[in-house]
Amino acid sequence: MPRKKNYLNNKDLYNAIVESKQDDKLTPTAEKMLVLLAERTIRKLTYVSEDDRNDCLQFALLDLLKYWRNFNPKYTNAFAYFTEIAKRGC
Repeated sequence: MPRKKNYLNNKDLYNAIVESKQDDKLTPTAEKMLVLLAERTIRKLTYVSEDDRNDCLQFALLDLLKYWRNFNPKYTNAFAYFTEIAKRGC
């Protein structure tokens, strides 16, 4: 049975963030990746209401967009770094 392909590849995310840091501006690809990561991360959590879920998503997105520049390229696991930021935004 073939392995299921991940929805977001760590290497692609890492490269998009490094490119964004060099330009000091998020690339459209990096933006899309961070939005996808936030949406998928909060999907695993439970909420009392849909409003709570939407609030959590907005806070996660806000934190990702606020703190993406803090990523250290020496740390190659961009996926884990940004997933943790998204989870803490909730």
